[in-house]
Amino acid sequence: MVRNITKWELLFPYLSDYRRSLILADFEREIGKPHQTLKKYIDKLVDENVLRVEGRGKHRKYRLNEECYLLFHYLSISEKLMTHKFLKEETLLKRLYEIISPHMSDAKILVFGSYANKREGEDIDLLVVGERNEKMDKDLKDFSETYKHIHKIHVSGKDNLNKRFIKEVHKKHIILNGTDYFVRIFGDIYGELGMV
Repeated sequence: MVRNITKWELLFPYLSDYRRSLILADFEREIGKPHQTLKKYIDKLVDENVLRVEGRGKHRKYRLNEECYLLFHYLSISEKLMTHKFLKEETLLKRLYEIISPHMSDAKILVFGSYANKREGEDIDLLVVGERNEKMDKDLKDFSETYKHIHKIHVSGKDNLNKRFIKEVHKKHIILNGTDYFVRIFGDIYGELGMV
């Protein structure tokens, strides 16, 4: 059975860089569907003013339309769908999510680096924004001893994150909690992006 895609999945290639300019072949390669299938979804996003077209004919490129008032919401929905899909496929991170979910009301959390790119590494890089939580620290320590080492960067707020670090995190990340918060931070990287 062939699985249909959604317009939200069409935004996946932009989640690592809001300034990307893509041609149909880029979508085809990154989403894994033929461009004939993807074209109608792309056209729908253009009609909804989420994507804008540059060039003509075979040289058409698609970019996020930073003037679209719904862009922030589209990116947030796409990030949530990406997280859902990722947790269905990656059992170790699903287990991590289960362990830290009781602590999510007070923190924004994302995984970045090699694990967010589905490449197993030495450890799992975790960014936590919010107040320290001793119970979560203990649960992460237990996870590290049982499964895979957690390398945690903990900051109290976005003012403690420098722009270069945020750019690196934005390239490879999976947001576990605080999607809207992180999408706004990623949007801030680009300054004039209309969604911030």
